[in-house]
Amino acid sequence: MATRPDPVEESLVRDYPRAVWNKLNKALREYRMLREGQRIAVCVSGGPASLMLALCMQRLRRYGYTPFEAVFVHISDDGHDVEALLAARGIALTVLPGVPSEDALLRAAKSLGCDTIALGHCFDDVIETVLGSVLYAGHLASILPKGRSEAVPDVEIIRPLCLVRASDILDWRDRNALPCVPAARMTPDPAQRAATAALLARLRERSTAIDRNIFRSLENVNLRTLLSYELDGVRRDFLANHAAGITNHGTRAGEGRR
Repeated sequence: MATRPDPVEESLVRDYPRAVWNKLNKALREYRMLREGQRIAVCVSGGPASLMLALCMQRLRRYGYTPFEAVFVHISDDGHDVEALLAARGIALTVLPGVPSEDALLRAAKSLGCDTIALGHCFDDVIETVLGSVLYAGHLASILPKGRSEAVPDVEIIRPLCLVRASDILDWRDRNALPCVPAARMTPDPAQRAATAALLARLRERSTAIDRNIFRSLENVNLRTLLSYELDGVRRDFLANHAAGITNHGTRAGEGRR
């Protein structure tokens, strides 16, 4: 007898095909997050984004074109509520003791034989990091769709929800009346993050393109227009190009644009 699909999982493709499911698959495809034979530790904190991530990865494992393995992992000293929450959705959770952090998750993934961890960062996390790094840290930085850590370099990090908006995640949670578990955010300064989110909310009142433009700015960086930047451990600044007569467009002064 066939197992009846979980209605909350089905809601991802039935009620949120454009807002969630298509954006998830776009991120997986454009940023080449999945590969055949991959063993992924899906990190579940108990919050709505991590629960959405778990159900998305479960569905991809079942119906997706790229075969991969998934292990669902939670790190805390008391993960019974999260374990019960996922069990209700047909997902077995591996609960490990400790304080949740990216490094702890990477080490846990490696101990479980995984070569990848999947984190639940969403679109809002990306743009808030960009804005917050400029305002509070004095540098330009972002959360990338995938990457590696110096702590455990042989385990890759992917963020499949990086194109999905937080408002759609919360709407999905409320539509399905999900009893999500409060989760500690792995952020160094929650107050700064909250202030950045509040600033973005005010900016959105002036323009609906604010979020999209911040994200697009990460795809349209001209290094020659920056005062300085670091690449491969070498710090460069605009003075070298200026001394060589190179314009912001990469041409020599007087040559015109290429």
